[in-house]
Amino acid sequence: MKKLILLLALTLSFSLISCGGKDTKPTTTQDVPAQKQASKNTEKVSEGGEVPGWFFNPPKEKGFFFFAGVGSGKSKQGGKTAAMGDVFSQVVYMVNASVSSNTTMEKFTEENEKDIKKNSSLYQKVNAKGDAIIEDFEVVEQFTKKEVEDGNEREVFYVLAKVPKAEIEKSRERILKEREERKKNTMGVFAVSVFPDKSIEEIDTIKSEIENLYKTMGYNVKTVNINFTADAFASTGATVDFLKAKGKDLKKALICVIKTTNLRKDKTNGYDSVSILGDMTIREIDLTTGEIASTVTISGKGASMRKNNPEEDAFRKLIQDLTAKFLGGDEKSSTDDYM
Repeated sequence: MKKLILLLALTLSFSLISCGGKDTKPTTTQDVPAQKQASKNTEKVSEGGEVPGWFFNPPKEKGFFFFAGVGSGKSKQGGKTAAMGDVFSQVVYMVNASVSSNTTMEKFTEENEKDIKKNSSLYQKVNAKGDAIIEDFEVVEQFTKKEVEDGNEREVFYVLAKVPKAEIEKSRERILKEREERKKNTMGVFAVSVFPDKSIEEIDTIKSEIENLYKTMGYNVKTVNINFTADAFASTGATVDFLKAKGKDLKKALICVIKTTNLRKDKTNGYDSVSILGDMTIREIDLTTGEIASTVTISGKGASMRKNNPEEDAFRKLIQDLTAKFLGGDEKSSTDDYM
């Protein structure tokens, strides 16, 4: 059995306890799991061909939980790191959600199979650092294959991890002890877009998804309406100061902001064309100390050749692109001026 003490620092790529999935599109920046290598761990890695059946239908064994993870990277090691981050974050989500719902891990998985995949994926995208410690698990299967993504070859890595149920119960006991503290720490969730002209719009879809996720995990989420200005996002410090001033009843905040990083204007066939690159940055902030507890960044693009307001249209397509990546979809603009 692989012996580890893991502070779960989550990396992007999520699957499900019993039905995995893959999300390699978003470009993210976040911490990598710190781990201490140990002796018993399968070193054999199968390569090429079809994704093995254990990824879609992990085995069952009395006294253990199996977690199938997937991740991609420029190298095998990068892909494996992301896949292990996938596994670790599943544990964090499942432990928290099952405790919050006052049920066992087995029952929670059985009753919430469809929601688990979506919610665990979202949790990894909004929280770069997990909050559960696992001391004991074993990697029993590994598989990798090459895929081309946006013209670049990537290593897609799959792992199957085996965790003793006793280890899961230890984490559940710790979360149970922290429930009262969580109730005291009111959290506000915000999702906004800062248009190139500095106007601000809320992104209701993302806000509601994050709110529901954190409520499911037992956090004390409070709805607070704040009128943001572009100046609030001039810097990270400005955002923290703004939230501390406007969200006085809050102890924590999770804020998602979409902003332009590059804007280019050209002439194409006599039409003005606008191409925009931008980021969705998600930060968890401790408003009592001003500390940034977690930061995740997802990158996207939008473009337009419309006669009227092509800049605004390109930015809205950037929002659409980033929202699809965040929610795990593959939807594109229905128009033909998306570049």
